[in-house]
Parts: sequence; structure tokens; C-alpha cells
Amino acid sequence: MFKSAKLKLDRAQHHIADLERQFKSFVERKPHRFSIKHYQETGQPVIQIRFVEHVPDSFSVIIGDAIHNLSCALDHTMWELMGWDGGTQDRHTKFPARDNRTNFDAACNGIRTPSEWVRQMFISFEVFPEGEGRILYIINSFDNHDKHHVIAPVLRATTHPPFQIFHQNGVPFLRMEGNRFIGGISDDIEIANVPAGGYIELDDTANCEPSIFMNGISDADAFEALRIFSAKVRDTIAEIEQKISENPKK
Repeated sequence: MFKSAKLKLDRAQHHIADLERQFKSFVERKPHRFSIKHYQETGQPVIQIRFVEHVPDSFSVIIGDAIHNLSCALDHTMWELMGWDGGTQDRHTKFPARDNRTNFDAACNGIRTPSEWVRQMFISFEVFPEGEGRILYIINSFDNHDKHHVIAPVLRATTHPPFQIFHQNGVPFLRMEGNRFIGGISDDIEIANVPAGGYIELDDTANCEPSIFMNGISDADAFEALRIFSAKVRDTIAEIEQKISENPKK
């Protein structure tokens, strides 16, 4: 079952892979700068990261296409389920998602299907901001937003190269590696407090990788968010298939 939904899901994966390829090429242009500067007043060194290039506009379109296909996969699943169960298939047939529990339950109870287990299954998904299905709600919200405004990714995070800070006498003071810092286009991020008279040494393999975020999601970069979205849609379709096997047509 759900062949068309799975094709939509596969198409979303294609867009995510395309975004990853294009982002890799973008990073190779070094859209940010990593340097050591010295304060004019004190001469103290400090590590500085500066973002100097905007994310290409094409990234917004790719992200929007990926999310739209994930949302369509849910709607196709709903459509086919209604057909299988003998429910109503019309222009209102859409995977339910609402802004709160009350509205969501009302939408699920309004599903025109002869099977009560179908209504209860959708209620259990809790596709509203505070529910277990919050991720599905976010997918729906982003898809609706993208119909009117592009989903704007922003280059605003980076790791930093490993480096070590020394006291003036050469005694190690602090080693830093593996951290991620949040910034924005043209922002300067200062990430080291060097003791008076001290100095900084970078590792020979000094490098730092930038990340892109989607506006509205502050706790996951775009690639991580899209992978989470995709996995949630895939798991939801699988759960519906399992429920069907437990509740065969009479």
C-alpha cells in the first residue's frame, strides 16, 4: 500500500541529497573566515569567526521542495487509507494537523470514515505543537508557509579549528575543539579569552565547517531537521500500515 506516498518520500530524499551536494560545493568557497586578531588597545589575541557570504537562494527552493514532498506523502497516505476503508475522498481529504489539542481532536473526529479505529489512530498521532506529533505539525506548518514565502535558510553556525591557548611563559592554559558557535551574516564571533601576555596556536589541520539553519528551528541545523522530518514521515506511514494489518477490512 501507499505506493504514491512512498514515491513522494523518496523524492524528498532526493532533494535532501541534492541540498547536501550543493552545500558541500558552497562550503568549498569558504563562505566564512577564521582568523586571529589582536585588540588595538591591549595587543591581546582573540580567535574570530566572520560570516561573509549569504546562503544561495536556490537552497530555499530545495528545502521547500523537500518539505512539500514530505507533507504530500502524508496526504497521499490519508487519501489512500480513506479509499481502502470506504471513507470519503474529496478536496478536504488531508492528513490532520491543527494548532492545539481541541482543534486537532475535532478534525480527527470529523474524518468521514466507517471505522472508529481510524479516527482513534489519528487522534493518537497528536499532530499539534505540544503533542507527540509535533514534528508532523512543523512539516505541515513549513509547507503552508512555503506556499506564500520561501523557507529562508541562514548561515549562522560553525565549528572551529582545534587550538590551544598558552600563558606568556609557555604553560598551556586551555585547549578548545569540537564546539559549535551560533552567529549570522556579517557577525563576528570571538571565542577565546587569552590571558595577559598569552598566545594562541592552531593545530596543523585547522579547519571549521559552517552549518545552515531554517528560520523557526533553533535547535537543529537544516540537514538534521530534514532527516528527522523524513524519518518521522516514514515511521508514520509504517505505523498506519501496521494498524491496517491489525484491523483488516470486513
